[in-house]
Parts: sequence; structure tokens; C-alpha cells
Amino acid sequence: MNWFNSTNAKEIGTLYLIFAVFAGMIGTAFSVLIRLELSSPGVQFLQGDHQLFNVIITAHAFIMIFFMVNLLQKTNLIRFKFNNVKFQKVSTNFSKKVRYYSTAPHSKISNLNSNSYIIDNPFDNRKSIAEYAKNKKGVYIFEILNKNLYYVGSSINLYSRVTTYFMPSILSKADRRVLRYFNKYGFKDVKLSLYILDDNASIEDVFNLEKYYIDSLPKNSILNIETTPRSGFHLPMSEEARIKLRKLRGQVFYVYDTSTKTLIFIFDSKQFAYDNINIDHRTLNNCLYEGSLYLNRFMFSLEPISEFVYESIISLNELKTLIKEQRYTQKSIQSTSKKLYVENLTNPSLNREFDSIAQFANYVKGDRGTIRLYINRTKLYRGK
Repeated sequence: MNWFNSTNAKEIGTLYLIFAVFAGMIGTAFSVLIRLELSSPGVQFLQGDHQLFNVIITAHAFIMIFFMVNLLQKTNLIRFKFNNVKFQKVSTNFSKKVRYYSTAPHSKISNLNSNSYIIDNPFDNRKSIAEYAKNKKGVYIFEILNKNLYYVGSSINLYSRVTTYFMPSILSKADRRVLRYFNKYGFKDVKLSLYILDDNASIEDVFNLEKYYIDSLPKNSILNIETTPRSGFHLPMSEEARIKLRKLRGQVFYVYDTSTKTLIFIFDSKQFAYDNINIDHRTLNNCLYEGSLYLNRFMFSLEPISEFVYESIISLNELKTLIKEQRYTQKSIQSTSKKLYVENLTNPSLNREFDSIAQFANYVKGDRGTIRLYINRTKLYRGK
């Protein structure tokens, strides 16, 4: 076999190793020559050729760094990858091949094919997990080697699912038995097995494969609380359920329109207000607990206000529109702004009062600096 034309990673790594050994021998010879030359005062072996001495020092450095250390590093990376990730093609014809111990084959999975990857020390080999399991569907099994314990799970995106077990925020909750174990003992002596199905496999195929491996293990050795896949699975929450849950968990508060002294809306929770009227949580707290008016018009209260006896409940969309209009009118009003009265000499029906120069400038599409020059002057702005 001609290794110099090979694309096999192991053979390439072996060539790196051989070349690095020869480079190390040459670099070591240069190092010995340098030390012999410096072993005693005066000229020793190089006959006083100082340029040759400098060349030997430079060659020694280049050979050792770029042709030995660098290549050995690449060799170690290749060896690391193959020592920690073992690949084998598995035909999941379970009548012929059964993992862990012999069980009767399941009719629903006898025709499934999968690839199996066994990853030692998965916590430190997340790149390997991503390489083989990203956007792949199938089953994962955590095996705790020194205690003969297993945890079986499944996902339609194995990489995302498996890596959640490594997140401190997830482990700290420890709301499941397997999480409590990993949070307490870490991932030492843990092996991860991935069984990746074809892309056209259905979610039912994934659950059936998970069920098979759960049934294949001794009941007293698995960390799964639910031994039936999908028993903890539920469909997305309905809108009616969301409303009910929001009312149970949220803090109700009332919205009053101070211009009409009317109750116009009741929010079921703060979060519902954040999501729908785009109000900042600090602004909402100021309105609820310090009595500030929202947009100088709306009053928020945790309790009904007896002074506001009128009630005219509007829909959420109507409230959004009302707040949007009020927000637009408040946009150009500054705390130091002064009202401006403008007369149109040619059309008196256009006479009106503006809250600020900026509001008038937006109205006539003019420049604020230019408009200031015409305030309280006899000269007409735009001749009108």
C-alpha cells in the first residue's frame, strides 16, 4: 500500500509521526553540536566560522519547532480523536444483535438502521458529539462505568439535547434523578452511546428505539424515572390553558384613562403587559408603585380605584392602538418644551397650537433652527 497517496487519517498520522521523529533526530544532532562548540572557551569544531554557528542555531530552532513539535501536536490530535471516539456500523436487526443482554426483538424496530457512536468522556468531547449528532435524530445512552448505571433518552436533535446535561444552569435545578447524579458526581467514568437514525425516520421510530433500549436494561440499573417514552411528552399549550395559567401565576393590575376617568383594561400579569404594549419593567414598576402616569395619561393600579366610577373595557388591540397614538403625541414633547401658537394668514382654519417647535417642524416638514428665527418676529414663515 502506498501510504504517501493515502487519505486515511490513521496513515497520515503515522507519516506525521515518522517524519517528526527524523526531524527530532536532526534537531538533536544540531543541539549536540552547539553544546560541544560551547563546552570550552575558544574555537572547537567549527573552525571559527561564526556564520555557520548562527545558521546551525537557527536551523535547530526551525526544525524542532516546525518539523517536530508542530507535527507531533497534529499527530496527538489525530490519535486523541480516534482513541476517544469509536465508530461502528450497527444494523439494528435486533433478532441478530442485542445490546446489554438478550431480549426478544420488537416488531416495530426490526427494520430500522442506525449508526452507533461510542464517546468516552463526553463532557470534554463536545466537538465530537457535534460532529456526529448535530441535527440528527435518535437515541442517546449515558453509561456510568463504575456503577453499572444507565440513562436512556431520545431527541430529534441529539447534539442540542445531550449538551443540555452539561449546562450548570440545568444541573443546578436537579429536578430529575440523572441530573441529581451528574450534579453531585460529575461526568467522571461516563460513556455516551449515540444511536443515530436516518433522516427520514419518524418521531415514532425514535420513541420505539428508545423503548427498546429501556426494556433491554435491568430495571434497577437505569436512572430513568419514566420507562415509557413520551409519557412525559405533551403537545404545545393551548391558548385557553395559557390564559388560565397566566391568571393563576400573574399579578393582576388595572389600567385607567385619566382623560376620561374610566377603567379601560385589566392585565392578567406584568409579563402580559411587557409582551403586548412594549413597556419597560422599570417604567411599569414606577407606574404601579410610585403613582407615575404612563405617557402622561394612563394610570396603572394594583387595586380598583373607587374615584373612577366609569368602566369601558376595550379589547387588547384597541388598547394597543390607543397607546400607540398617545406614544406618538408624546414623542416630540420635551420637559422644557414651550407651546407654540401658529396663525396661517391665508387660511385661518389652519390656525392651531403645537406642544413644541419640534412638533410644528414635523407638521410642516421644516427645520427647527429656521423656525426659531421667525418666532415673535414680524417676518412671515414661508410667506404665510
